[in-house]
Amino acid sequence: MERTSTAADEPLSSLPALEPMQQAEMLARLAQEARLVRLALSASHAEADRMAVCFERALGGVMDAEEQDASAQAHRELIAVLSDVHSAGLSVSATLSEMTLDGILGAQRLPVLTAVLSARS
Repeated sequence: MERTSTAADEPLSSLPALEPMQQAEMLARLAQEARLVRLALSASHAEADRMAVCFERALGGVMDAEEQDASAQAHRELIAVLSDVHSAGLSVSATLSEMTLDGILGAQRLPVLTAVLSARS
């Protein structure tokens, strides 16, 4: 179930227009809050595929980092990858939604970050 858009979601709509450092800050915060990350690629060429792999790895690093040093290193890596994504002519957008899963303890709502790499128009 996807949540409805609120005023708090407005910064997500500005993500593609931000500089890589600002994108990294926003995505890092969202990735650390999310329990799941989905990545979509809407460009089809070898460079886009390579960028998607690097982006997925960097975003996962941000999610998994627990200590301050590891978090800072993961954040720097994400900035570098987003700079490469920008240089490759790709744009990043994201949405935050919730997924409901039924489990042994009942229904759980999990925040899901969906990040999309697409060719800039």
